[in-house]
Amino acid sequence: MQEEDLSQGPDESAAVATATSAPNAPRPTQTELPAPATYTPGPTLTPVEATATPVPSEPTATAEPWYGEFEGTFYRGSPSAPVRLIDYSDFL
Repeated sequence: MQEEDLSQGPDESAAVATATSAPNAPRPTQTELPAPATYTPGPTLTPVEATATPVPSEPTATAEPWYGEFEGTFYRGSPSAPVRLIDYSDFL
């Protein structure tokens, strides 16, 4: 029985055949750079007036009312309001 010489590695002709059959698409780093922008905006013809910065409102000293129903549901605001904001949390 003869032993094969495996020190040279696999048959290199098969590797060459597969490498040459692959399409020659450019790699993402080999793409061309886009052309530089040619449009530069001109200066504003009329001066623009500065707008007034809104002053932050002070927090109110009175808290909004909260109430709870018998079932344990808590609401915020007036109990007689047509719309209720339900306080829902998984951490209660």
